[in-house]
Amino acid sequence: MGIETCPKRYRPIGSGEVQGSTVNGMSDYVQLAQKVVDAYNDKDVDAFIDMYAEGADVVFPDLAAPDREEMIAEFHEIIEAIPDRHFDVSRIVATEKGAMVECITKGTNTGPLFGMPPTNKELALPMIHIYDFENGKVVRQRCYSNYQILMQQLTGE
Repeated sequence: MGIETCPKRYRPIGSGEVQGSTVNGMSDYVQLAQKVVDAYNDKDVDAFIDMYAEGADVVFPDLAAPDREEMIAEFHEIIEAIPDRHFDVSRIVATEKGAMVECITKGTNTGPLFGMPPTNKELALPMIHIYDFENGKVVRQRCYSNYQILMQQLTGE
């Protein structure tokens, strides 16, 4: 299954659309979320990890409450497995405490991933990231996605 066959309901509705308000500094949250996205897309592990406060409460579908070392290890694993991976952002919306990023993580699986050999298949995984910020750092993050879609794309099943 390629990017073109990603279910229509998961296709971005806009291209890089940013929504938010400048009331109470909410646009700052949009900018901070964009910095997280940029560090991820630039494969800059130091800048990415630096965006997170020590002891941040982070939950991904495949990794609950990772510490910094686990986040760094996962970041490197993803770089090796999907070197061209990036967040294709549909929109960033400011919230009361942070921002929500709607995106599709895209890339080609050319390295081992989840213990499976490379498939050389294009991937497109819809995701929602919700960030809460304090003092310019992520203090809480929730990532929502359907890894069944990813596994279907990897295995063709």
